[in-house]
Amino acid sequence: MFTEPMVGEARSVWSHTEAGRGKRLFEVGVGCYVMEHISTGNLYVGHSKTVSKDVDVLIKKLSSDNHPNKSFNALAKHDKDVKLYEYPTKGVVAAKRMVVEITESVRPIYLLK
Repeated sequence: MFTEPMVGEARSVWSHTEAGRGKRLFEVGVGCYVMEHISTGNLYVGHSKTVSKDVDVLIKKLSSDNHPNKSFNALAKHDKDVKLYEYPTKGVVAAKRMVVEITESVRPIYLLK
């Protein structure tokens, strides 16, 4: 479980499951993202200048058992269903701050991969 940043309505939440892919509300450029493994609640958090594009790449890697985070990849071998949160920010510094804010809010800490 993590505490979502206070960003008002500026976020895109969607899912990618074996049954199909959800739809983004909008494309996110600079910002941060959270990938939540639905069945376990484990999280993978990052930031990027091209969030939506990078999340698409991570989903493809997850689908092919090639995700850069080996722990998250191991979870996906059993169940590939993930929920995705994409948050736009005004710059890379703000995105990095948001990653810290999110990771510090994760309880219990073992959910953070």
